[in-house]
Amino acid sequence: MSELLRDTVAIGVSHLSPAIHERLTTAATWAQGVEYHRLALLLRRLADQVDLLLARSALADDLLLLDEIAVAHALVAALDAAASAGTEPAGLVGRARTAYDPVRSLDLIGLGGRPWRTGSGYQGLTCLFWSPSRQQFLTWTDARPDSLAGFDPRARWRQPAPWTGLATPADSAGCRLTLTHAQVSPDSRISGVESIIATVTTSGSDELMNLLPVRTSWREVTPMRIHGLSDAASTASQWAVLRPARALPARWDAASQTLRYAVFDDDGDAVTLEVPWSRLHAHVIGRLEALGEDLPEGALVVARVVRRRGHLAGEPLSVVLPGRAINPVDALHFDDAPGHPPSALVEHLLRSSTPDRPVPDNDEPRPAAVPVPLADLRALIESEAQRGCAGVAPGVIHDRVARAHRNLRHAGLVLFAEPAPAVSPPEVLLRSLFLLQQVERALL
Repeated sequence: MSELLRDTVAIGVSHLSPAIHERLTTAATWAQGVEYHRLALLLRRLADQVDLLLARSALADDLLLLDEIAVAHALVAALDAAASAGTEPAGLVGRARTAYDPVRSLDLIGLGGRPWRTGSGYQGLTCLFWSPSRQQFLTWTDARPDSLAGFDPRARWRQPAPWTGLATPADSAGCRLTLTHAQVSPDSRISGVESIIATVTTSGSDELMNLLPVRTSWREVTPMRIHGLSDAASTASQWAVLRPARALPARWDAASQTLRYAVFDDDGDAVTLEVPWSRLHAHVIGRLEALGEDLPEGALVVARVVRRRGHLAGEPLSVVLPGRAINPVDALHFDDAPGHPPSALVEHLLRSSTPDRPVPDNDEPRPAAVPVPLADLRALIESEAQRGCAGVAPGVIHDRVARAHRNLRHAGLVLFAEPAPAVSPPEVLLRSLFLLQQVERALL
């Protein structure tokens, strides 16, 4: 398995052959057969990426392929080490399918929903809930391949809900729900099986705000960060409920095709809410643009928050408005703002040929900027791996990576050790890239 992954780098990820695609497909089947579920999923994803490259698809991305090859290579090494030690941690092996644990009664507060579409061909609707008794965020998602006709993530918001007793997902926003015979997965997802019964009660804004985990200082916001292969990934832990002291008008960045809306706490610290352009995002972009500085006093902002290079950035979901006796949650992706004219920016973008960007359900962004020696190492690895290192003279790759590692040690990143002389060039590149990935994530 490791040899196959090293071969992709030796050949060059920019010009792989159909034979590599066949080997990856066969390897994925083998991994599934021996119940290495996580590895099988990763290998199938690699095979799909190679297939896109061979078809010269606009969705192909050889650098994304290289990043995932490095992760697969590290996972194979970890599985081999675990097997030698006689243990197989569940985090490395993975699950055959999402397992749900039964919960007799689950109390929830509906906080809104968001439509999404991935670059790999899936689309869906995700709804967010807060459980006061469990003190955690949970999600419910309905997803389909985008090739399936008749499924619209935005329309799904007002179509029949998955649970008996709840009319539509939209009816959960701003309400308290009690789910009987619920099922919850370890990564905080709620099952959509019809046997779950929902009891819905309306709540005023004061009652809801007292139950939510409100953050008034952004120093209290601690986004989840994944640092290793065996770390559990739960995107639900990235959600936060913020009470801003003030906000700035939304600003459109034409270069990155992203709307940015900054909210500040009493200390002047900022969380920048970012919405990249997509037709699925047209409504929320118009809503944020209309909000401007007029965020009502005491209003809460529900957002998924990540840390990038020491700064907090978020994706807005909804606003909880004070003083509302009925439905205090304003779902920004779906609800209309009364009295505001259509957004000129959104109308221009809809008329233009601006392409949609994928709107993933659980995207973890890469750092906006990293130290120069770290960026230099990534550029070196990507360059060598794209063109292939099979014909490079012995020792050349080793010397180049060793020089880049020395520069990083001089910059204070002492974990970039000298590569072992006996290690093959593809192995050097993949090991260095995986270490680089972990450092980049730590700097988010």
